[in-house]
Amino acid sequence: MSFYLFETLYGSGDTGLRYLDRHLSRLAASAQTLGFSCDLDGIRNEALCSDEALVHAGPYRLRISLERSGVFEIQRYPLQPIPSGPVKLLLGSDWEFASQSSSNLLLRHKTSLRDEYDRGWKLAETKGAFDMLFVNEHGELTEGGRTNLFLYIDNNWWTPPLSSGLLPGIMRGIILQDTRFDAAERTLFPEDLFNAKQILLCNSLRGCMQADLVRS
Repeated sequence: MSFYLFETLYGSGDTGLRYLDRHLSRLAASAQTLGFSCDLDGIRNEALCSDEALVHAGPYRLRISLERSGVFEIQRYPLQPIPSGPVKLLLGSDWEFASQSSSNLLLRHKTSLRDEYDRGWKLAETKGAFDMLFVNEHGELTEGGRTNLFLYIDNNWWTPPLSSGLLPGIMRGIILQDTRFDAAERTLFPEDLFNAKQILLCNSLRGCMQADLVRS
């Protein structure tokens, strides 16, 4: 099975590359686990050189891709703004998306094997939403096609555990370590989504976004 690893970072002339060390740590850990060669210093240096060349640029998306051989590529794209206010979220089971397997350990790594996830968020966009939320074979909530999920239930923030089958997102990790959120892991189901007082989606590119669930 051929695939590559990748990381997507937020960059701007004002902030530089946000959470660069966290992204590189995750990339290195995945490379070691999955048997990829990884010149982490070389990747860091080229990413920083790319950032310096855009010191006066507005927000952009920097993508690092890594082949099993160790060959890597750095690409930059303008980052388009999203509307202010809550984003819309769709539930994959409402749109006939199959459940994901919690035993698929590749879900814990940022790989190119994301066809269903990409199809999910792209379909969501055509419906005026930001993301599509997936469930596993046990009916547990997992993650969006491009975001992690937090729900505010019983005066606490909760996010699905990695054992449900999902990526340890960069922003997810930051929120779990932030004492202002006091968030923790808990197995979550669609009923929790329907009853949550607040829904939060997050990724390192967009940060934290309040969300509203839209049923089909």
